Amino acid sequence: MDDPRVRLVGMTVPRPGEVLLRLQSFAHEAVDCRVLTRFPVAAAYRADYLGTKGAALGAVDRADGAGAVTTLAVPPLATAALLLVRP
Repeated sequence: MDDPRVRLVGMTVPRPGEVLLRLQSFAHEAVDCRVLTRFPVAAAYRADYLGTKGAALGAVDRADGAGAVTTLAVPPLATAALLLVRP
């Protein structure tokens, strides 16, 4: 994550080929948090804490070829989840 006020509080594999990141914001305002991965990502979705897919988000391959970047809007002082689908 590129904002130190947003922390990774959990990571799980809800289904084969998927990674669910659970985030918590300690910011007093909404944050558009960039998430950088060290693995390729075929698709990214906003999700609930159980891993149910929500709105699709864009995932862009990193220039160094070592993963992907996506941006997730995180409400102030709240939690959010990001579901990443591996190719």
